[in-house]
Amino acid sequence: MSVNQRHVLVTGGAGYVGSVVVPSLLQRGYRVRVFDKLVFGDQGLSDVMDRIELVQGDVTQFDDGVLDDIDKVIHLAAISNDPTADFAPEATHLVNVEGTRNVALACVRRKVPRFVFASSCSIYYSLNPYDGMLDEDSEISPTAPYSLSKKNSEILLRELASPDFCPTFLRKGTVFGVSPRMRYDLVVNVFARNAWDRGRLTVFGGGEMWRPLLDIQDAAEAYINAL
Repeated sequence: MSVNQRHVLVTGGAGYVGSVVVPSLLQRGYRVRVFDKLVFGDQGLSDVMDRIELVQGDVTQFDDGVLDDIDKVIHLAAISNDPTADFAPEATHLVNVEGTRNVALACVRRKVPRFVFASSCSIYYSLNPYDGMLDEDSEISPTAPYSLSKKNSEILLRELASPDFCPTFLRKGTVFGVSPRMRYDLVVNVFARNAWDRGRLTVFGGGEMWRPLLDIQDAAEAYINAL
């Protein structure tokens, strides 16, 4: 495999998940270019900065030149916090849906074949408890701005799919675990932080709430395997 065939673009690569995915890619011998708005800075990549190419930019104004020598994309860039998405649904649509469209269309024009998209299991949203296993054929019914943006992004990517452009959607559970760009708005992370700070475990909802959870290292592995 030539060097160019192992050149990956990671959008949102300086974020919570991206700053774990990027070092994992480097360990596997990939060349990595990160495209990130750097809203939270680049500290999450400080340990690997000398081994990557970092391009600061916004997916809502994506330039095709970012894809020079790229043949694989992991698209993580998004507004990925439900309260933020609820506060600004128009901005969520612009970044999450139109931003995804911009990157995907650039990939089609530049003949970048592999596109791995960070979707979410929240698109299965239902008020009714369900004990079975949900899969790719299960009904999806998102209503919140964040989950709706993931559904709409999946639709547009599916419409662009062709023998020359192969998008893969990973509908992840709620991610948890340590990252160089740590987040404490995620349920397990804040649960652990508060236990450390206060010396006690606080359980809400009568202990009956349920949600699918995914370790951040497993999430990174899934993205890379999907390439």
